[in-house]
Amino acid sequence: MNMLLDDNALRRIYKPNDLYLPAVLYLGNDTSCTALDKKLLRDAEVANVQYMSHGKKAARYLAAHPAFLQDLVVVISHDLADMTGLQFCNLIRLHPGLIPLPLLLIVPSVNLREQLLTLGCTANELIARPYAVQTLRVTLQQLHQKQIKTNLLEYGETMAAAQDFDEALISQRTTIKRKDLNADDFFKIGMEYLQQEKWAAALQAFKEAVKDDTFKAEASLGMACAFNGKGKVLEAQKWMAQAAEAFVQANKWPQARSVYSKLLGLNAQARNPFLALARKQISRGEYEQATQTLSNGMSVLPPKEACQKMAALLATAKEPNKLLSLMQDTLAQDHADVAPIFNKALEKAVQNKREELVSYQEEVSKRRQEALSKRFNKPQSAEPKQTENPKQEVIS
Repeated sequence: MNMLLDDNALRRIYKPNDLYLPAVLYLGNDTSCTALDKKLLRDAEVANVQYMSHGKKAARYLAAHPAFLQDLVVVISHDLADMTGLQFCNLIRLHPGLIPLPLLLIVPSVNLREQLLTLGCTANELIARPYAVQTLRVTLQQLHQKQIKTNLLEYGETMAAAQDFDEALISQRTTIKRKDLNADDFFKIGMEYLQQEKWAAALQAFKEAVKDDTFKAEASLGMACAFNGKGKVLEAQKWMAQAAEAFVQANKWPQARSVYSKLLGLNAQARNPFLALARKQISRGEYEQATQTLSNGMSVLPPKEACQKMAALLATAKEPNKLLSLMQDTLAQDHADVAPIFNKALEKAVQNKREELVSYQEEVSKRRQEALSKRFNKPQSAEPKQTENPKQEVIS
């Protein structure tokens, strides 16, 4: 029978090496959601399930008993008795011996799942309520198959050096004095406040985290999520744009595409961060980097529009033929299914752009010639007649 797990019960966890599904340690508060999760785990035919409600207690035990971690997946509800599910995930990742441990976090909604995925949650997988039994089963199977085959006993020998983990068990990282917090701490705190829907507190934390370039993209997106929670749509869009730009500059292409696609859904006139970066790269002569940037941003826009915008950039290069050749090679490698269509459209668009440039240059040259002609062929005005001084009479 399933019951709340104590330390003695956890010692009896069976390691089902011969089973397709792993053993599960479920963490959740005593709520209706927890009861539903337990039922779904039974319906998914997980043979070995144990339960705990306190994150600190579970973290201490897992750190102290690495032999039980193989073939184990920890399933965490969004709310535990003493902390949030996200706090527990962050806490576990502080310990070097628990880094390979697969974590599955169950969150209250699809929107929160998307936010946490984009921001970089420390859980291996996330599923949103409501979820189906098959979804739970497949996710557990995938985690089991991907589980890192590491000698966890050797990892366990590093416990003595894990002072951060022991300190975090006491403070949960949120009670440290402000002067001792770094950008990573502020980011984690902001994530926790997001999950709790404490928008103002999340904004304060992310404002500190965004000052560090390492967290600029994720923290900017956190700002957007918090402003959106407060109902400030324009501010949310502003920070989404900054997040998309930061993701592009960091070459984090999937996150950049995800954020920019959502931004386009809110504002069709939003600046394209892929084009903005490629434009700078082309001006610096970094053609290979520019083609990679354009290729990674191609799927965000419709093909015709993407070609038009790319052509405008290609034609501004000092060596457009070289850039076009590189672009064609990149398309053939990264977008083989649509490369012929893109290549044909690009060649035509570039040629049209060249003709426009030639026409423009001819028009500019014509106007200059007309201006010079008017200047040098201007009729000279008659010189004014000099008035002769009347002869003065000599008075005798």
